[in-house]
Amino acid sequence: MPKKPATKRSQKAELNRNRIYETALGLISSRGYDNTSIQDIVGAAGISIGTFYHYFKSKHGILEENFRRADCLFSDFFETELPAGGTVERILLYMDRYARLAHENGVDLTSQLYTPHNRLFIKRGRAMQTCLVAIIEEGQARGELAADLGADQICDFIFIAARGIVFDWCLKKGRGDIRKELRSYFTRLLRAFEPA
Repeated sequence: MPKKPATKRSQKAELNRNRIYETALGLISSRGYDNTSIQDIVGAAGISIGTFYHYFKSKHGILEENFRRADCLFSDFFETELPAGGTVERILLYMDRYARLAHENGVDLTSQLYTPHNRLFIKRGRAMQTCLVAIIEEGQARGELAADLGADQICDFIFIAARGIVFDWCLKKGRGDIRKELRSYFTRLLRAFEPA
């Protein structure tokens, strides 16, 4: 069934939501999450506090939106851009997209997201992880990855390592090529999951 065209009202609502989101991300990136208040966001966006709460339940909702958009990006990447091929190469390409996302967000914003307070990284059922689990399961079914660990466990290993690489990049204030570093690290790491 074809999607209905957006109405002017829904287009305006999406523009408002995006403006609030982009304004909040800019402030969080430059000031830090803890040093950015909802009052700061509404002031910079030129909106009322009621308008903010119409679109977001809390300041944490901005982070949730960031992760929701990342999940959509990875779903689209998985469905439309990730080429067929060997499992290890597909995982490397998938994690390259992860590194590109950190680079696109920039080191300042990424540094604000990569904290122990941000539990969204370990929330189960997110598309970013479920797409990778599907790649791993396919690789196990084809005998390209060992089956002594479940696909969820391998996915956890991979994302723990990826978060560590991105965190290290943040500590170094964005010095170095995060994509090259991640590929080099994962080229070695993924050997641990090859069948004996």
